[in-house]
Amino acid sequence: MSKWLGKWMRKSKIDNESLLSAIKNIDSENNVDLGSGLYKVRVARLNQGKSSGYRTLLVYKQDRLALFVYGFAKNERDNISSKELSILRKQAKQIIELNAKQVKHAIACGDFIKLESENEK
Repeated sequence: MSKWLGKWMRKSKIDNESLLSAIKNIDSENNVDLGSGLYKVRVARLNQGKSSGYRTLLVYKQDRLALFVYGFAKNERDNISSKELSILRKQAKQIIELNAKQVKHAIACGDFIKLESENEK
């Protein structure tokens, strides 16, 4: 996940398991392919369902990369603007083009945060 999303996650009390579950269910009908490897993915609010929960934006390339880059509560905002979407699609393309060494470097530098299950820690 991005550094910004890590802070937002802690503030919103979203656990790693919720995000990992969202990645596993990427093909769900509740998730939207926004193009260029960018997906809008629903994440449930603690002790509530997904419909009243959070929306996250995920850069995703199957079996290679899953990077949460943005999130918002449904009750705070309906959606992202078309200008924001355009910028995020360009960023998604750039992120997907990163090779494994570049991704590892971004994690080592703290630009990306590796999402681990509680069982992996």
